[in-house]
Amino acid sequence: MSRRALPVPFLVLGMGILLCALNGCGTVDKAIHRPNLVCLAPDLSRIFINDSQRGRVLIADRRFRYLSEIAMPVGSSIWGIAVSPAGELAVTNGRQTSVAFSEAEQEEGNIAEICFYTLDGRETHRLAWRGEKRLLHTPGPIRFLSDGTFVVADYELNTIVRLDRSGKVLVKFGEFGHGEGQLYYPNDLAVASDGSLLVCETYNFRLSRFTPDGTFLGHLGGKGREEGRFMFPQGLCFDAAGNLYVTELSTMRVSVFGPDGSFRQAIQPLQQGFKADCLQMFGVAWASDTGDLLVADSINECLHVIASDGRWVRAVTALE
Repeated sequence: MSRRALPVPFLVLGMGILLCALNGCGTVDKAIHRPNLVCLAPDLSRIFINDSQRGRVLIADRRFRYLSEIAMPVGSSIWGIAVSPAGELAVTNGRQTSVAFSEAEQEEGNIAEICFYTLDGRETHRLAWRGEKRLLHTPGPIRFLSDGTFVVADYELNTIVRLDRSGKVLVKFGEFGHGEGQLYYPNDLAVASDGSLLVCETYNFRLSRFTPDGTFLGHLGGKGREEGRFMFPQGLCFDAAGNLYVTELSTMRVSVFGPDGSFRQAIQPLQQGFKADCLQMFGVAWASDTGDLLVADSINECLHVIASDGRWVRAVTALE
């Protein structure tokens, strides 16, 4: 007796049953899976966490209570989230839109995009570039300047691009290298109180400072495990006093520098009661209401909460 193919409705129903069995039907997964980025709304009403394993951006209130989430397309690779002065969330994303059988097909199917959302997660605007000659190849960290324009780092091209909301390129600078003004894997950005731009160069083991128009101003750090130097720096943020916080992958610490660039202290959760074999700290954000730091630890699937004096407080593994 020949076998007949199941009608499409039955296949869809079967797939739905399978997904329900795996993920639960009608339930919300509030656990944090492989977070790599975190940021806060200027009014502190929202915390945004990139849940990289589940392909979503979690939206929580200041008490880590689940509010909603933004589901990203399959194949997304998100390495940049930021909130504008006007209160709009921006997410950078690089994704493959089709199955590729050659390098040319792969390039044609690659899309680099910057998506804009309300603080509740409703998409309002999108910039996208496609193909081999697209403006951005691997869009990474994004930061807004005071005039509403923004800068995006491309860690494959080793460039920084400044754009307005329409996608017009205002400034583009950077190239691969180890010298002054050159970049190697720009993995995060931070805007100082004077408007200058700090670029975290993971594989140059340093931070480079530029004006918003791309003029090089100087370096901070350099390769080393001693205090004041870096081993694979990852994330950056400033507090209101101008202190700078830098997460490091190899040393598993957060290094703190004063407004003048002098080293202040090293924060190491593994030496303060957090139980784990290792840490994988990427994104970091400063909360102005309490002075706490929020640090995304991907391998331990949590956010570390660190008090203003450097004390590790707790690890948040799931939203309420």
